[in-house]
Amino acid sequence: MAKKKRNLKKIKRNEGFSLIELIVTILISSCVVIAATGFLILGLRQYQTTEEETVLQRESQVTELFLTELFQEASDFEVLEGVGLAGGEVTKAVAVKRDSTEYLVVHAGSELWYGEAVGGSREEQLMALLHTPKSEKFLADYVTSFQLFGTGSTFAEIEEQDGWLSIKVEFSMTKKQYTSNMVVALRNTKRN
Repeated sequence: MAKKKRNLKKIKRNEGFSLIELIVTILISSCVVIAATGFLILGLRQYQTTEEETVLQRESQVTELFLTELFQEASDFEVLEGVGLAGGEVTKAVAVKRDSTEYLVVHAGSELWYGEAVGGSREEQLMALLHTPKSEKFLADYVTSFQLFGTGSTFAEIEEQDGWLSIKVEFSMTKKQYTSNMVVALRNTKRN
């Protein structure tokens, strides 16, 4: 009988975890889960930030290369500004003459478009460009500003002074901003 009592005491002692042991285990597990979640969220935010920077840099590099080549080979250009361009859709447009063909570079909304100037009036040309499929005439996205600076406001004035043109394109995506500044030597000037 004494043996049975000892065995019962052993069984009662080995029934499981106490309430305090369970609470401590839950607290430790919760701390580990909270720390892991924090690291996961931090890593995700860093990934998103890096991804946005990469997208903006890629857009900037492609735009910069394209515009540099376009303006270097230009024989003339005209900046078209003003409210009412293409029904207010266009912030700025530049007509660039290269060889015997005229092209348009258009900033509309957050997009930069490029294409051959086709149609009658400037208004019709701008509308035709903006209503072509994006895959054909689209140059860049996330554009907040497109500006040209030079020693004059026309090709002839810049050509007369020094033949240099500065182009500034600003890009923005959620909280990230990126600015691309380029200085272009106009090749088809009397000086060159």
